[in-house]
Amino acid sequence: MTNKSIEATQTKNHQNMSLTPKKSDIIYIRRAHYHETDQMGIVHHSNFIKWFEEARIHLMKAIGTSYKIMEEEGVISPVVSMFCEYKTMVGFDDEVFIHIEIIDYNSIAFKVKYRVTNDDESISYAVGESKHCFLSKEMRIIALKKSHPHINEIFMAEFTKNS
Repeated sequence: MTNKSIEATQTKNHQNMSLTPKKSDIIYIRRAHYHETDQMGIVHHSNFIKWFEEARIHLMKAIGTSYKIMEEEGVISPVVSMFCEYKTMVGFDDEVFIHIEIIDYNSIAFKVKYRVTNDDESISYAVGESKHCFLSKEMRIIALKKSHPHINEIFMAEFTKNS
């Protein structure tokens, strides 16, 4: 399955869900793969961090940019910190819904919140946050407001929706 068909499936699934969207709820839908599980069929905890990254990439595209576009323009956005609190186990082939939102933004850094649930949000598998800064290719901190105002507008618009 190609990335485009996966995204189309996720969008289609999202439209048919019984979720009541929050503010500007962006949801990344993911099915647990067999290789992500341990001998008991439970997803290994380290995979949640990988899922957060996948969800963050989905978020970027949903708001109108991408890591690829930003990097082509000379903006790098490394992880500064990562937090994950595990609530209950995810098993092989379980479908999870990762709710993603930008909860802090100041042109130099941003913070993303993740909530991993089942489709009707009756089960909370995990919650987490990641913080990222913006760097030039020379690894110097940059303020998007000055260096890349069009990208700044995208982040600011999304952050403002969630504030």
